[in-house]
Amino acid sequence: MATISYGFWNDLLDAVRRAQPDVARAWFRLLKPGVLRGGVLIVHAAKAQQREYLQRTAQQAFTQAVQSLTGRLVTVQFEPPAEEARTATPDLVEASDEDPLLWRPTPLSPDLTFEEFVVGPCNRLAHAAAGAVAESPGRAYNPFFLCGSGGSGKTHLLHAICREIQRTDPGCRCVYVRCDQFATAFLASADAGREDEFRQSFREVDVLAIDDVQRLSERERSQEEFFHTFNALSERGSQMVLAADRSPRELAGFQDRLTSRFNSGLVTVLDPPCYETRLAILRKKCKLRCLEMPEDVIEFVAVRVSDSPRRLEEALREIDALAHALGGEITLDVARQAIGDVPRLWVALPAIVEVVRRRWGVQAADLSGPLRKRTLAAPRHICMYLARHMTQQSLSDIGAFFGGRDHSTVLHAVRLVAGRMESSPEFRTLMEELRQELARGVTASSMDVAAPRAVLDAHEPDALTRC
Repeated sequence: MATISYGFWNDLLDAVRRAQPDVARAWFRLLKPGVLRGGVLIVHAAKAQQREYLQRTAQQAFTQAVQSLTGRLVTVQFEPPAEEARTATPDLVEASDEDPLLWRPTPLSPDLTFEEFVVGPCNRLAHAAAGAVAESPGRAYNPFFLCGSGGSGKTHLLHAICREIQRTDPGCRCVYVRCDQFATAFLASADAGREDEFRQSFREVDVLAIDDVQRLSERERSQEEFFHTFNALSERGSQMVLAADRSPRELAGFQDRLTSRFNSGLVTVLDPPCYETRLAILRKKCKLRCLEMPEDVIEFVAVRVSDSPRRLEEALREIDALAHALGGEITLDVARQAIGDVPRLWVALPAIVEVVRRRWGVQAADLSGPLRKRTLAAPRHICMYLARHMTQQSLSDIGAFFGGRDHSTVLHAVRLVAGRMESSPEFRTLMEELRQELARGVTASSMDVAAPRAVLDAHEPDALTRC
């Protein structure tokens, strides 16, 4: 399932107006794009009269327009806004309208499936183990504990496990819930004297997936209840899937007997995605969102945003929104304005010297030494610029590393390189390539060392070649 981008939605409305102007109405601008799911594009219309008109008169126009834009056999369906169309899910605790325990399990997202999960070195073990759990719940790994920083994909795998189990076994009683919901529902049931109903709701399920376990920290009553829920599910052979932002051994404010049970199954870690995985995630998200994004922009985002898949998707939305606001296409300049230079990828000074010296075919000792040669000035200035933007070293420390130069020399070099990047697109592209190479953590032994020198010879002023 894909979320529709601003640009695609505007193109769709324009195509409808051009193809059938007699059908188009001014209030079409009030329509909201929904999702593209299973070959069906959902379009939200707030008023029943609007939906009736769209279905009766504009269905064909929208369908032809979306098929023309996507090149796929897509149909259009008109629905009320999500908050109006949402239907109640089955209650874990049977309750009337006056019932204080009106609590429902969190619905599973149709987006968070195994098919939509991008696998890489950072998450391959977790993904494989999650697949095994979904295939044999209660037998493969029980409990199954996922840990990783926010946005690393834990929630995605929890939803994917539950959805796959329900797909293969529709009769399976599978519940996904966040830990704070569990604690809130327990306290509410305790205050109302209905603990038995609460326990029946959680202790008689076949699969219990609990997210954000770390939020049970220092909640003694909720931990006690969870401990007994854990034991009850273990005795009946139910599958438990847990997720937290740290490993069980690092959870503070937890009873030892509870963390020992977390460790009794399989604990897997989801690390931040590597560069290649980030590229794959971005390409997949762009495809799902019907978002046309140049490859150089995708590579730029993959370099700049390194912490989590969630942040990658946020960066795509920010770039798409800015391009829409500016009324133009997505370009590298738009991406720079949207996401800037943070978070930075910190690298070591020797790594910068290694990448630059291989590009220019010079010696590392010459770049970092006191030798003053015209042929060394430009690559040395570039080293200083990259060091200023990709390390946590001060100007003085950078100057000391490069032949004992003072901070003013480093600052001068940084300004020269920045000025040339502003005036020369070719040089700016060269610098971006160096950034990406450093981010990937690979050296350019097979690079053509003549190419960077040609760029400098053609575009660099004398100031950048002086020591």
